[in-house]
Amino acid sequence: MTYSPAAQRRYHQTEKGKRSRRRNQRAYYRRDKRRGLAKRMVQSAIAKGIIPKVASRRCADCPEPAAHYHHPSYEREDWLSVVPLCVRCHYARHGKVYADTR
Repeated sequence: MTYSPAAQRRYHQTEKGKRSRRRNQRAYYRRDKRRGLAKRMVQSAIAKGIIPKVASRRCADCPEPAAHYHHPSYEREDWLSVVPLCVRCHYARHGKVYADTR
């Protein structure tokens, strides 16, 4: 069953929804620890000013403002080799279709 984005937002604001989201996020990063480490390394680099905040960048694939940093590889030497992408292009890089629900 698929729920509307508004229903999903309401659920994730409840205590049960918050616990569920945390549990799912922990499981996601437990499956591949390199993803979590790479994400934290980029967050740390942004905080230190080594990498600019993604909101100040343009998408590498189109003229839209960037929303995410994409890791082409999760190998340790590539943790800071990230590409700024908008949501639509980030989905496309992962072979998914982005459905704008705004």
